[in-house]
Order: sequence, then C-alpha cells, then structure tokens
Amino acid sequence: MTRNMSANMHYIQVMVSAPYQKNGSGGICRCAQDRTNCTDCYTPQETDTIKYIGLSMVAQSTSPPTFTVR
Repeated sequence: MTRNMSANMHYIQVMVSAPYQKNGSGGICRCAQDRTNCTDCYTPQETDTIKYIGLSMVAQSTSPPTFTVR
C-alpha cells in the first residue's frame, strides 16, 4: 500500500491482486480510496514470466483506519 498526501487531501492507493483474469494467472490492480472499483489493472501477456506471490491485508475500522499487510 502506498499513501500519498498533499496539502489538505489524503489519498490512499491500494494494490490488489485479481485472480482468474484471462488465462487464470490473475492481475494486479490499483484501487483509489474515492473509487468504487479498481482500475489500471495489469494482466500478464502470453510471453510474460510470472511467479506466484501471496499477500494478505487486514483492516481495522478505527479512526483513522489502520491496515496490516503481510
């Protein structure tokens, strides 16, 4: 997760994997906090070499919200 902050605006960008796209190998998407869906998905092409990775994320509904990424 990356967090970008400007003068009076907080912007959180979350990277998520999206399994079962095209050939089933998945994709990686960027989700902005102010959007209801993810965009800018990267999907592997036939010639790309992909290694499987795992990521888990836990969110707590505190103020401000906190995220734990493992």
